[in-house]
Amino acid sequence: MKPKRQNRKTAYNREEAGRRYGEWLSLNRRRRAITREQLSEGLCTVSMLCAIENGKKNPGRLLRERLFLRVGISGESYESHLGCEEYAEWELQQKILTALNQNDISGMTDFLMLYSKKYSMESENAATSTAALKKNRKAYLKMGEQLRKQFYFQMKGLCLKRQGAAREELSRLFGDAVRLTVPAFDEKPLRQLVLASQEIDLILEYIDCLPLPRAVAKFRELLIYLKNYPAEDDSRVVNYPKTVLLLCRALQKQNGRNIQNFIELIKLCNSAIMLLRDTKRLYYLSELLALKAEVIEGLQELYRGQQEPKRAGALSGMLEETQNLRQLFEDLYERFGMPRNQWRDGYLYCTQDVYCIGDIVRIRRKMLKMTQEKLCEEICSLDTLRRLEGKKKTTQPAILWALCERLRLSPECEQTELVTANPQARLLEKTIRRLGNSYLHEEILSRLEELKQLIDTEHPINRQWLLYTEGFTKYCLGQLNREEYRKWLVQSLECTLPLSILELPDEEECYLTNSEMACIYHLALRDTEEDLEKAYNRMRLVYRVEEEFEKQGRAKNHIRTYELYTEHKATMLYRYKKYHLSLFYIKRAIGFCLNAERINMLDSLLYDWICNARAYALKENMPFSNYDWKEDLYSCLMLSRFCKNSVLENFYNKLWELKDKY
Repeated sequence: MKPKRQNRKTAYNREEAGRRYGEWLSLNRRRRAITREQLSEGLCTVSMLCAIENGKKNPGRLLRERLFLRVGISGESYESHLGCEEYAEWELQQKILTALNQNDISGMTDFLMLYSKKYSMESENAATSTAALKKNRKAYLKMGEQLRKQFYFQMKGLCLKRQGAAREELSRLFGDAVRLTVPAFDEKPLRQLVLASQEIDLILEYIDCLPLPRAVAKFRELLIYLKNYPAEDDSRVVNYPKTVLLLCRALQKQNGRNIQNFIELIKLCNSAIMLLRDTKRLYYLSELLALKAEVIEGLQELYRGQQEPKRAGALSGMLEETQNLRQLFEDLYERFGMPRNQWRDGYLYCTQDVYCIGDIVRIRRKMLKMTQEKLCEEICSLDTLRRLEGKKKTTQPAILWALCERLRLSPECEQTELVTANPQARLLEKTIRRLGNSYLHEEILSRLEELKQLIDTEHPINRQWLLYTEGFTKYCLGQLNREEYRKWLVQSLECTLPLSILELPDEEECYLTNSEMACIYHLALRDTEEDLEKAYNRMRLVYRVEEEFEKQGRAKNHIRTYELYTEHKATMLYRYKKYHLSLFYIKRAIGFCLNAERINMLDSLLYDWICNARAYALKENMPFSNYDWKEDLYSCLMLSRFCKNSVLENFYNKLWELKDKY
């Protein structure tokens, strides 16, 4: 009877494992009114997409991520648990992207050669592959190979571009790369296509190589496509600023210096900058601000030449604001050792929260002190589990699903915060987070009640997120006292891990989900007020996880957690009066935020810098007057205003009014 139970279990999980991904994909596709024909075009057959949505087929990483991106799900929305082969490829791709971001052409060339040799990239050129796809629909079944080729040819094109290759060569290379997954991009109007961010970027690079009049028309068409595409701002912002910047530069060359052109350029720049403010991103912001300032100055000059000094003077405030913002960010880049030039297109491929499933299963099992025999009971054979943990072979998705469920982990391709395929639930989750940033606690409670109707509240991962979110909100409203709130947090953590996990020895491996780290973080915040040492020890495990990311060179792939917990570590060190060490961590965190083009925590980190620098100077009997803290405080005010954070803006405003008393 035992084998039969195992078979029933496996069959159930096989259906469930595929269904969850397929349901999430299908719901988002229908929500954005995308047909299956549009979504599958250039990627797979319609029948294959139906099988994926129905849970009967499990796509590989490359196809899975591309389908998600086409329906507007960003790479920050889910965890990716990869098998050993896929993880090895992902790691090699990250090395290529790191070299690109660092403008290391030699290193990038070496890694591209290794990638080409390992995956036979040059065995047939991109155009031949495209023709094969058109002739033989069965070739779609090997779509991972086409997506792999597209990545390779895009990286090769960007590498050659930095080496000064001819526009004709780049046009051919980028055009062939686009056609691997968008064969009709230069035949159909863009409005009829459904594109992923990488495909849009390839089209941008291709358009930038075209003759000027045609390039301007194509840039305009793409900008309209991005404005009308039914995706959330977090997805749109990946391509929109670069599109605006390239269009503006093309318009400058085509139309020259005239008032109408200058006004259009300012409006275009403003639209991109506003989107960056809404999403707290820095993509091409320095270039957009520089361009906007140049255009305003040119427009003022034209107005003065036409004897219209009032119109020229009316632009002075806009120019000053633009120049101040530009100077602020340029100073931050220089001060914290980051390059000012934002032409680092690798951010399109820098996915968040990527792990090797074999590592996760092995580490988590040991954390829970579970034997291999116990974990694989009625799921798979012991040999299968051993091969998985040893990263020798990846097993079936159904088995991975069952193992994750037993380890109380989020299944493959799910957010760690919520396990649900309902787009409305995920949108509510984002809304609740934004409300939390604005301290609108009453409204959060109301939205939480709506959310509970849309998700499985008994699922341990969902319950965990609900407990610490609702507990924190009620604590802020005074509905829970400190001890009651602490019990909520402990209960939340124990949905997936025992509280004793906080005593895990340093020599033992550790893996924590985002939700688990959030629970521990909130526990530490409460203990900070009473017992600083206890609070620091609670966070020790979280600090270890973040330090491990950094040692592996993967902090950029976990920036959402890295920036928060590194700041917390710096704050704790400040309380311990270890100011010099605290400043070290703040500087590192600011550098990582700038490198990852994220702005949302820069003001808080800079404020921590002020507090530490002042305390350090006093401790060492150094003249604090040598440090212009007022300038940094004003920078905090500007950053909070830029990010539309009214709560922090009011806080810095009050400090600014009192600055002369210190």
